[in-house]
This record gives sequence, C-alpha cells and structure tokens, in this order.
Amino acid sequence: MGAFPGWSKPSVIWLGLEPAEKLKELAATLDRTLNEKLGTPLERRDLRAHITAARIKGGGPIPVGRVKDIMGSALDRLSKRSFIIRADSFHLINSTLTPHGPVYEILETYHLMGQ
Repeated sequence: MGAFPGWSKPSVIWLGLEPAEKLKELAATLDRTLNEKLGTPLERRDLRAHITAARIKGGGPIPVGRVKDIMGSALDRLSKRSFIIRADSFHLINSTLTPHGPVYEILETYHLMGQ
C-alpha cells in the first residue's frame, strides 16, 4: 500500500500487486516495441503493478493515520485469501484530464492469445 505523491498529502492511494511472469513479459515486450518503433525511452524501473484504491481531490486535510489503519485492516483480511485474475485482453486508453476529473477513451483493444 502506498500513496502518491506521498502520505503527507496523498492524491492517490494504491495497492501493490505481485506481478506474474506473463505480466512482466507483456510490459517488457510493449516497452521494447515502443522503443523500437517510436523511439520512446526504455523504462529503467521495475514493473510496479498496482490497483488504484482511492483518489483524493484537493480540499482539507485527510486523517492519514485513520486511512492507513482502514486500508491495513482491509488488506489484512484480503491477504488471508488467494486471488487469480485472468486477462484475455487489454486496452490502449487515452486519458484527458479535465477540471471535472479524467475522461477516458478506449483507443484500441488487444486480445491475448493462448489464455
């Protein structure tokens, strides 16, 4: 569990995932292909798969200690279970930030073979 940009004034609270080898392979293949075809820089950081658990809009201070306690309690309950999430496709999404929040547009859907 973490916060971006940090716990002192979080705008996003995320839950880290343990990426399976296939997810790492997919990310590395996409990274290499984008580098070869478009010249985008290769990602130097390790894959940090995550789920965005909450977004916090500007405003007054939030009770960070309380949020950490609640999230920790929920994670403790979840850690006693096993989850397998199978994906047969993924989307290329355009995200446009607006004053009312992000607007997402699916540009393309890619289907994975051999699932």
